[in-house]
Amino acid sequence: RTIPDLQAAQWHCKKAIQYWDIMVEQNGAERMWNGGVWEEPKVLLKAIEDLIAENATTILKSKFITIDKRPYGMKVGETRKVLEATGAAAEAGVEVGDEVYKIDGRKVRFKKFLELFRSTEMPFDIQLIPRNISEQLSYIWRARQVVQKPRGAYFQPSDILNLCNNYTITHYEGQLRDVTRTRSYWKAINNTVKGKTV
Repeated sequence: RTIPDLQAAQWHCKKAIQYWDIMVEQNGAERMWNGGVWEEPKVLLKAIEDLIAENATTILKSKFITIDKRPYGMKVGETRKVLEATGAAAEAGVEVGDEVYKIDGRKVRFKKFLELFRSTEMPFDIQLIPRNISEQLSYIWRARQVVQKPRGAYFQPSDILNLCNNYTITHYEGQLRDVTRTRSYWKAINNTVKGKTV
């Protein structure tokens, strides 16, 4: 019940199941992880659909529309807000003031919207934030800091202790396969404990 957007969670679970089934079909179950069986998204999907059936509500309730033809009848402004909805868009429930949030699961800014809309293979889905919610949202854009990258990370002793206490070998198995990252860790740890008794 803590999921902030049940409709979006439902869409993502369905996509995960769809793409997994395609991968199994293309590669064969025996070549896939866990013998081609992945139950987690199905279990999550059932739980989400049960909540929706119980009329559970969340603050955010996304709209999903499927684009199966171009033009679609939806004019979008620079703030990603819908300025005009006619034809197929109006029939799908798109309203003026709705905000385009994602195209086929990818967050999009206005500069990329038209490019993605024109280039994405149909059919594809667009996630909209309804007008009544969108008008209450505010976005804070922070300028990216320009800094010189240090040659290697430097850990304080407390950082090392935190890593040791909170991460298991399973976590490190993935990390250690990255040679660059491993060397960075090695140098950072050496620099931290050099000349000290640990």
